[in-house]
Amino acid sequence: MLNLQHRLVECYVFVDDYLQAHPDLTAWRLSNNDDPDFTDAEVLTIALMQGYFQTDTLKQTYQLVSENAPEAFPERPGYKQWIRRLNKLTDLVGRLVRAAALKAAATNLQRLYVVDSFPIPLCRSVRHGRARLLSEDGAYFGRSAKGWFFGFQIHALIHQPTGVVLTAMLLPGNWDDRRASSGLSPCPLEEECSSGTRDTAEKKPSTGSTTRPRPSA
Repeated sequence: MLNLQHRLVECYVFVDDYLQAHPDLTAWRLSNNDDPDFTDAEVLTIALMQGYFQTDTLKQTYQLVSENAPEAFPERPGYKQWIRRLNKLTDLVGRLVRAAALKAAATNLQRLYVVDSFPIPLCRSVRHGRARLLSEDGAYFGRSAKGWFFGFQIHALIHQPTGVVLTAMLLPGNWDDRRASSGLSPCPLEEECSSGTRDTAEKKPSTGSTTRPRPSA
């Protein structure tokens, strides 16, 4: 699978370059085994291939990489050890995703951005009258294209035409895109406007509501 080999090399080089450019993020080990044969860059590379394979779980991703490119990671540990290593690198995964998003946006000359959202319901509509789960953390009633729900909404700033998510926020269900867009920062639109250039921003119609009452049970 030449395409897979190319993608693995491309992903590994990006991850390894990022870790070398940020040595403070890799100095978290305090034991004598602070220089393992199977590096953090290799651990992260396998995990980031989930998008390539379009798998539902990291275990499926690990198995597909092991079956189709066993020579790429000769020091590869078993799945359980690999997933334990990955769980300790969750902060790095978020940083790498953001770095990749900003790199993709910077290399594309067209600067068009979309603010979009989707609901995360915490219960079925039949339980709306008794819904209390995570209400102290901000869960609330909102309305999407599919109707009322109780929970949160993910609001994201998306670069077009790459489709890369630049930044995202988890907010109460009754926040609409217009209200949330001001908090999606650092926002490339603000940086470009402050330098005297004008970019085009596109915003999808809001599906949230802040004025409707709670639905009855």
